[in-house]
Amino acid sequence: MITSTGAPHTIFRKEHGERFLNRRRNRPMFFIDIAVPRDVDPEMNKLDGIFVYDIDDLQQVVASHISDRRSEADRAEAIVQLEVEKFLSRLQTLDVVPTIVSLQEHLETVRQAEIDRLRGRLGTLTPEQELAVEALTRGIINKIMHTPITTLKTAARESSESTTVIDLVRKLFNLRDAHKAAAKDKDKDKDEAAEYSEEAGGRRRWPS
Repeated sequence: MITSTGAPHTIFRKEHGERFLNRRRNRPMFFIDIAVPRDVDPEMNKLDGIFVYDIDDLQQVVASHISDRRSEADRAEAIVQLEVEKFLSRLQTLDVVPTIVSLQEHLETVRQAEIDRLRGRLGTLTPEQELAVEALTRGIINKIMHTPITTLKTAARESSESTTVIDLVRKLFNLRDAHKAAAKDKDKDKDEAAEYSEEAGGRRRWPS
């Protein structure tokens, strides 16, 4: 029962509750009293099978829910902050990705060349020997790459050091700068196109 009247005194008292329970054969009853002043006598709450909730109880429930929501909101903010930090960290490491890729390609080329040279000396290898050689050489390459790659990623988080470390790794392993190479190739293509082009009657003629 939900009650909210303008009565100046309680309209449900303990004797009423006893009568209700008798008629309902002790089936429980819930009273939600949102009246001010109260419509339900607090003594009703002492009867077994009758439960009374007033404005104060409802406010406690609301406050509890607000506290729970605030706690969940704090957890959500912490998750968002963590993901933002991860995203920013990943953005910072993007500058070193081309160098890492170049290093991997360079060492893989060296590995393949050494395997080909080994095959030329030892002849045909059995499948088991092929697997053993692959596992051995890949393990060596991975161990060689571990330190420079870790150093590059760590330096990427230090903006003042990343460029210096990238240049140092490229020089040590004689890596080709992908960006500079692409720009150089592009300029070369332009130069070659200019050499082949001719002006004829105000129109440009390209060789077939």
